[in-house]
Amino acid sequence: MVANITNAFTPLVVLNSPFNSSYGDPSSQTSFLGNGANFTFPAYNGSVWGFFDRVNWSIYAGVGSSGYAVHCSSTFFPRVTSSVEEGGYPLGSYSNDSAEPSYFQLPGTGGPVYYSNGFYHETASISTCGTGSVVRGLTSLSFTVSIPFPYHGTQHLVNATIYQHTDFRYVFPSNGGSWAVDNLSAPEGPGGGWAFSYLGPCA
Repeated sequence: MVANITNAFTPLVVLNSPFNSSYGDPSSQTSFLGNGANFTFPAYNGSVWGFFDRVNWSIYAGVGSSGYAVHCSSTFFPRVTSSVEEGGYPLGSYSNDSAEPSYFQLPGTGGPVYYSNGFYHETASISTCGTGSVVRGLTSLSFTVSIPFPYHGTQHLVNATIYQHTDFRYVFPSNGGSWAVDNLSAPEGPGGGWAFSYLGPCA
């Protein structure tokens, strides 16, 4: 073992929501934990919510598998030595998700563990101008996190793929405007759901 990162907030899922969407019909996610249990939480009007575990990561030299629903391939590999469910936290509200944070910490906790859930480039667009509300769904099976650690006086970063089955449901309200969409689960993407950039209201 070359490093031990303790008590680090590590995301199980992060949910974006389209700006200008309604509290009465929010976007949502349902994550399946593999033991028959699942959890669901909503978001609306550009709000972002994340569900986190407190994780102890041990970093090893070489190539391997963590044995905890995580796989990586590099000159280092991380292994989860313990994990405790923390819960859900609001991560802000944005008209353009490119402004949202790439990690979450509380005072006195370890990490950070980085993730990519912001808007980076448009893969599609949606308009509800002159139409009823639009509902879209997406299933994500994995996403990537990055864990920084010191080694021989230098800061390194190792990636790990967390396998987490999550069904996302996004609601775009009638005459709410137009949105650019970044599908984070598209090929070469980090995994997860959608991110949004609000293009503006209907004329």
